[in-house]
Amino acid sequence: MKQKRTKIRLENDEVIFFYDVLYNYENEENHKGYSMRYLSKELRSKIDLKGKQTNITAAKAKNTLYYNGKTVIADLLRHVRNAFAHCNIGSSKNSFSFYDEYQGRCTMAGTMDKAIFYNLIKEINKTRKQ
Repeated sequence: MKQKRTKIRLENDEVIFFYDVLYNYENEENHKGYSMRYLSKELRSKIDLKGKQTNITAAKAKNTLYYNGKTVIADLLRHVRNAFAHCNIGSSKNSFSFYDEYQGRCTMAGTMDKAIFYNLIKEINKTRKQ
């Protein structure tokens, strides 16, 4: 069932940030080499990435992203890319809300503080092995 969402326009600098995520994802041949274990312990203590989920309705806990997939980081980046490409990212003063769907089924949902999410993407990119 499609989730009813309030879409709040992203600021210009946020659009550029998410475009960079989309661009980097689209220009990688394979999406391997990322590692959750190289993210700082401090960051990992603030977030909850719930990969490998099959029945996603909505994320209620802050700084939590629920999504399906076989890998933690590569699938997360794919879902973030999709949410941006399909205009399913909401923005409030301090947080982003994410939603992705495939064939009418929710495949990612969640909310995260903006500063924490920016730091998450920055640290994810640092883990990428060339």
